[in-house]
Amino acid sequence: MAEAHWKRHERKTARLLGAERNPNTGRSQADITAGPFCVEHKSRKVLPKWLLEALEQARRNAAPGQTPVVVLSWAPGQGRKVQRYVMLRFEDWAEWHGAFEAGGKGG
Repeated sequence: MAEAHWKRHERKTARLLGAERNPNTGRSQADITAGPFCVEHKSRKVLPKWLLEALEQARRNAAPGQTPVVVLSWAPGQGRKVQRYVMLRFEDWAEWHGAFEAGGKGG
């Protein structure tokens, strides 16, 4: 039986981080543990068009040396605190953060 596409994507992402994918054991744990990062990996064939357009707009408008990011604000309603999330392409994040090696962040 072929390996599920989401597992392949998790393994590839873990390799790019110099880490390993944590197996699904039924316990609550990160999909990937990479140095100081606890990675929850999601794989989708389609992402919302507005999100992809926002990411492309950030890339287009970034000056040399800037990391393009999109900030998503979620306002769940009256009396509840607004939550903000930073979104960026994996490659841009990896370039900004640097390489990983076994046991932590590399150079």
